Amino acid sequence: MDPSNGVERRKILAIIGGASSATLTGCLNGGTGEEDDDPPENGDGETPENGDETRMTDEELKELTERVREGSVVEFGGMVVSTFPTFFRSDARASTTAGVIEPATDDSPAVLMTAVRNENDYDHRFQTRNIPPYDRRPIGRPDDRENDPLYLVPTENHEFAEQSPDVTRYGVRWRLDGSIDNWLPETVEIGAEDVVYGEYFIVAHPDRAREPISSGSYRFSGGDRPLEISVWESGEPGPPEDSVFEGVDVPDPLEERESDRETSWYHEADETTEVYLKPSREEVEPPVEAEYEMINRSREPVSGNPDGWGLYKLVDGDWFHVAPDEVQLPATSIPPGGTAESSLTVYHRGGTRGGGRTVWNVGGGRYAYLVHFGKSGYRNAALLDIDAPELRLEPPEDAQVDDRGDVIEVSSGEWRERQGRTADERMMRPIRVEIVEDEDGERIITEQTYKRRNEYMRYSLPFFEEGVEEVVAKADAGGMRSAFMDEGTTYVYEGTAYRFRYEGE
Repeated sequence: MDPSNGVERRKILAIIGGASSATLTGCLNGGTGEEDDDPPENGDGETPENGDETRMTDEELKELTERVREGSVVEFGGMVVSTFPTFFRSDARASTTAGVIEPATDDSPAVLMTAVRNENDYDHRFQTRNIPPYDRRPIGRPDDRENDPLYLVPTENHEFAEQSPDVTRYGVRWRLDGSIDNWLPETVEIGAEDVVYGEYFIVAHPDRAREPISSGSYRFSGGDRPLEISVWESGEPGPPEDSVFEGVDVPDPLEERESDRETSWYHEADETTEVYLKPSREEVEPPVEAEYEMINRSREPVSGNPDGWGLYKLVDGDWFHVAPDEVQLPATSIPPGGTAESSLTVYHRGGTRGGGRTVWNVGGGRYAYLVHFGKSGYRNAALLDIDAPELRLEPPEDAQVDDRGDVIEVSSGEWRERQGRTADERMMRPIRVEIVEDEDGERIITEQTYKRRNEYMRYSLPFFEEGVEEVVAKADAGGMRSAFMDEGTTYVYEGTAYRFRYEGE
């Protein structure tokens, strides 16, 4: 680098417009994508020079924060690299913005800069392990592979660096030149409301026998939210392994629900698929927790609802929505190279765990787990085979039966406690159920009767034995479609049509 340009090139308003993960290109490949050449005969590569340090103004920090949140992607040397939007706030009120600000060249590796503001109105000493990537030796490892790390090596323009190790370009790649050590202190003191910065080179391991980069997500420690750099093969962003459901043809659950979106299936993904929902397992036996990873290897953020999900069961070629009853409606996005993790816990009957994405009373069969993320016009889903007994329709334990011959009255414990009265009659009105001839009724399956909003079904349907013509359910009617129930609505369960309506006063 030319030290005479050091101050100017670090002026944020001037440089951050070009900041992107493109700068990682030369850090590993020198921008050419060619294989390593032999090192110089003396074994030494060229070490870049460092410019003078400078502080950022408030306006510069604001501009940096706004730009790096967008994230970006670049293709080089058969690989695609993406830096995540990186803004972090520690419990001790250290706000950190990180961004790659300069591309690698023949004269320098890629440069990543971090800006840290002390949000307190007093001087404070921070633990560096909680400020990404200020850990003593910033090392990013791809997933669980220990032998293919990347290093963020502090330069002489790092305000707290205890060491500025040498880096060397061998052929077309930049690597750490020397031993791996603790380059940063355990704690740093920042003045009240001051902003300081640290500059890093992004380099590969000094061992030239190792690959300098491989597919994966490189995570650099720093509290609960690590700084991440994601890498994948150009032209092959899709899952590396085949699904057990490869070649299986299933209908689209969103089409059956008259949605304006389509479902993108994991089992139909190939090496060119950029966005997909990766399951940890596709065949399970409850009780079980299955983990899922929504992966975005496209060049644009993927928007969606982080709380949105659905579990559907496939019966006789049709999908039936099993859970949840409702979802919250926040919105967020997954940056290029980013992921969003979720898990689904399934019980055949009752279980000890509650909350979150937990579904009880699930019988065996083929299901689809769907998340509310995807490219424009799409949601993503993965098939799941559940090995469990068939679910039986059983009344709740608190059901009390009053047999009146042709008509049976069934009450819930809550109804009896309120003695048939409630401040909100829409929630606790008697529901009369009778068998009818109606082929157009909406079909339901056993798993759906166990939804909280369909509780009244289990206080009625199990009691239709021979000779019983009507059942009056005195239970929670909160799930009833009140706009239609005075006239009645019909559901078909196991081939028999039942008409549900509010009992007349």
